[in-house]
Amino acid sequence: MKKIMFIILVLLISYSNCYALDLDCTKTLSYSDNNVEVKRLQKLLNIRMNCQLEENGLFDSKTLSCVKDYQRKNNLEADGIVGPITCNYLIGNTPVVEYEDNGARYGIITDDIVNIRRGASISSRIINEAYEGKIYPIESKNNDWYKIVYAKNKKGYINEDYISTDFILVDLSIQRLYYFSNGQRKWSTSVVTGMKDIHDTPTGVYELNKAYFSYKTTLTGSNDDGSVYNAPVDYWMPFIFSSGIGFHDADWRNYSEFNKKEYLTNGSHGCVNMNHTAAEKLFNEKFKTIDVIVRN
Repeated sequence: MKKIMFIILVLLISYSNCYALDLDCTKTLSYSDNNVEVKRLQKLLNIRMNCQLEENGLFDSKTLSCVKDYQRKNNLEADGIVGPITCNYLIGNTPVVEYEDNGARYGIITDDIVNIRRGASISSRIINEAYEGKIYPIESKNNDWYKIVYAKNKKGYINEDYISTDFILVDLSIQRLYYFSNGQRKWSTSVVTGMKDIHDTPTGVYELNKAYFSYKTTLTGSNDDGSVYNAPVDYWMPFIFSSGIGFHDADWRNYSEFNKKEYLTNGSHGCVNMNHTAAEKLFNEKFKTIDVIVRN
């Protein structure tokens, strides 16, 4: 009898997991929809965001709010519509993002919430919002305003105070670093960031200043068991001084460790570990200061 109950329990768990992940990304879900796909959506949102939604299949205001929160958290357009992009993020099918390096220009948002306006003026009508860490293609610049493409066939203006074209992006979700200069992606590399949920690399906007770089130094600190570590590095580039967090080479790691999952079980103490070649390249880039954006 116990064996039968165990088998039934396993089947129920398996069914529940399959049901949750069986969201059809060919269908678009939006406010007021009422069907089984919305029920699956609600189940996934409860798993990913703990929104405590009633899994009743009705795309109500609470579901809409949770969808928008999820989109903001993942640097997606927070329109509350679950299309292919949002859907694929929810089911865990997120490919490595690469930005064109064939002359296209990009800018990244450096403030929490930024207004997108119809024209290049503070008095121009607000037509949308942009969120910290979101990257947009830049079409042109008009005095202090960048004209961006914020959605398919939709364009607007953001003041230059809230968007950067010279920056380093650390995308925690895919464990990748991108180096942009004058809006163009110059290079990218895989990294290993802080151990998830234990030593997370803090998200936010920071400044990397060459005046604080060090060549051939030893990083010291405490392990979780209380022991002290001494890690010799060739390239030390701090950007969060209050936490002692920065970029550095990590020759104790094999190249195979620089992947999208290593940080889940074998992450750093919060620093951004780089392979030796990439760390040297960043160390020698020609800037005095540059924005660093760390996002999920």
